[in-house]
Amino acid sequence: MKKKYLIFVFIFIIFLVGVLFLFNNREHVNLKSDNFIFEYGANVCSDVKCYLEDADSTKNINEFTLDIGELKSENGFLKSADSEYLNVGKYNLKIKYKEEVKDFSIVVKDTTPPEIVESTDEIILEQNSLDVDLKTYFKISDLSECQIYFSDTYDLSKLGEYNVQVTAADAYNNKKAKEIKIKVIDLEAAKKEGAITKNLDGKLYKSKAMTDYEKSKNAEPKQNTLSTKNNTNENKTSSTNKSTNYSSTNSSASSSPRYRKDISDSYVSQINAYRSSQGLTVLPVTSEAQAEADRRAKEIVTNPSHDGSSYGFGENIGGGGIGTDFFQLWMNSHAHYNAIIREQNVAIASSVYEIDGMWYAVVVFRMNY
Repeated sequence: MKKKYLIFVFIFIIFLVGVLFLFNNREHVNLKSDNFIFEYGANVCSDVKCYLEDADSTKNINEFTLDIGELKSENGFLKSADSEYLNVGKYNLKIKYKEEVKDFSIVVKDTTPPEIVESTDEIILEQNSLDVDLKTYFKISDLSECQIYFSDTYDLSKLGEYNVQVTAADAYNNKKAKEIKIKVIDLEAAKKEGAITKNLDGKLYKSKAMTDYEKSKNAEPKQNTLSTKNNTNENKTSSTNKSTNYSSTNSSASSSPRYRKDISDSYVSQINAYRSSQGLTVLPVTSEAQAEADRRAKEIVTNPSHDGSSYGFGENIGGGGIGTDFFQLWMNSHAHYNAIIREQNVAIASSVYEIDGMWYAVVVFRMNY
């Protein structure tokens, strides 16, 4: 009896050893890692061999399958359903072999900053250029959504040179920066061919004064005389400019001398409208300023100079044929334009005196110094 028992135990041990031997020699799912990390835009392999340890020596490799869930496989690479790449994120996948299943994850990160592929080191713009979009001077590239930003270290209303930092940033806060120079020049300098920097689409940003100047160049010219003065110092500027007709009336016939309040009022309205568009105060018309303007309009008929200007007033003056648009002439002249937008102006008045087929125009500015 005892002998039979020993034989049974011996047979059982042999069986158990055989089972263990077969189990140990069976193929198993052995992963290289539980987590695989890829940079966004990199090719992510869809072959099960890419994730198995000793895949080349695995005998039954064709029986191993990769469960990719909702991802798609194209040309041997994993991709998101709506993309040419595997989008940023974490993906849980499985490798199956017979009854064995191993879970692992693929993590896609974006750590690459955007690339500034087209740019310039210097942008030259006209003072008071309208609707300037600095982004149009640059082209950036990135697989993720990205934006371009500019440091608030420039002022297009003031002449000068500014150092500006340009930063391209993507949705994952990866950034690429460079420093450029923005140079703001006046209207007279901007009139020169090629003075202003074009954006990538070939567009030139312009001020209203430049637009009006270009319109006047294309119209029939008429010779007129302008002058401006700030009567708180000895700085005087005179110039001769081409003008367009203000109205259809342009007769040289003699008529009774008179003030053209309709014309002078329009100058005040246009000046205040422009100042408002530039963020400057709208100037009131005062009786003191109006008396100064009416007196000066008559005086410059025989003495077209600033000699009669009262202390505390700045003025733009001009003389020309009936219909002359003096507002436009003043806007197209650097010195006269600066008088119009001067921050120290606190009141305004204009007067146009008509005599012998000529207009003599004045706009005066009361100043706070």
